[in-house]
Amino acid sequence: MNKYLLTFLFFFSTIIFSQTGPINTELNEVIVSANKYETTLFNTASSVSVITSNDIQQNQNNTVVDVLNNVPGVSVVQQGSTGKLSSVFMRGANSNFVLVLVDDVEMNDPASSNNGFDFSSLQVSDIERIEIVRGPQSTLYGSEAAAGVINILTKTGNGSPAFNIKGEGGSNNFYNGNISASGKTNSLNYYANLSRIQTDAVSSIKGKDFENDGFANNSG
Repeated sequence: MNKYLLTFLFFFSTIIFSQTGPINTELNEVIVSANKYETTLFNTASSVSVITSNDIQQNQNNTVVDVLNNVPGVSVVQQGSTGKLSSVFMRGANSNFVLVLVDDVEMNDPASSNNGFDFSSLQVSDIERIEIVRGPQSTLYGSEAAAGVINILTKTGNGSPAFNIKGEGGSNNFYNGNISASGKTNSLNYYANLSRIQTDAVSSIKGKDFENDGFANNSG
């Protein structure tokens, strides 16, 4: 009996020990969007997801739509193939109740019918991290954040000068490429990027009478 008990305790303690590292790393992640000041995930009561540029690279995401499709509690509705109108719904609420920020600047379109934001052409090459806060945030951001907040933070230069070139291709004449330069001088951090994504996409019409649903976007 004691032999089986010791075996169980050793196995259980091994599981706990192996999980300690990643859990601590996640809870110590510093975020701003949940409280409008720097805090860790452990010290916030909000439901928060943080996606870093490393996560984006590992998952091989090309657009912010690709990123958000993998976030719990977030639904993306796209009216067609790549590049078509893309709206985000959070916790069952309409897109006009999801506040979208880029470097803390509001991006919701007041000229649209529902004051939402179109994610269709937003690429990931310039993005350092995305903070997603689910649940009512009206007390901090106003009524537009009744369902949540998506804060997209772009890259800034740091350290020695660095250059990066990336290119990839695939079926349907898909191509995604970008070139970037970053660094830091005595008084200036700089980051510059030029990118292009294009694809013939897949026709939204079935059968022989297909249509051209191609998409191309340049950003920098």
